[in-house]
Amino acid sequence: LHWQLFAPGEPHHEASGRWPTDDASPFPALAEQYPAWVLIPASDCAFHSLTLPAGLRKPPLQVAPFLLEEQLADDVEATHFALLHRQQAQCEIVAVQRQKMRDWLARCESLSLQPLALTPDVLALP
Repeated sequence: LHWQLFAPGEPHHEASGRWPTDDASPFPALAEQYPAWVLIPASDCAFHSLTLPAGLRKPPLQVAPFLLEEQLADDVEATHFALLHRQQAQCEIVAVQRQKMRDWLARCESLSLQPLALTPDVLALP
């Protein structure tokens, strides 16, 4: 597990390392003290762009599963959807298998991480 600690608004990391292989790593103490943005593999995510139907009153995440059902490899009930961006009727949605989400969250819990978000790693590119 590679980790980095950033202070809000600072472009450079304050600390970094590899855990558990680093001896005397501050990671366990930092994980309990600070919330985490956890990067997940983009290869486990399906990115979709969709246009919401005119006059739609429901939130995009309520209708996305039905609008994307034909394009998904997995059952919509087994898929987690997140809204990445919305501009008027145009939405960017990411879909991830719910089991993968549970696995990642369980791994975070085993490391005492308090994730604020699970973010596809490709979205961290500058």
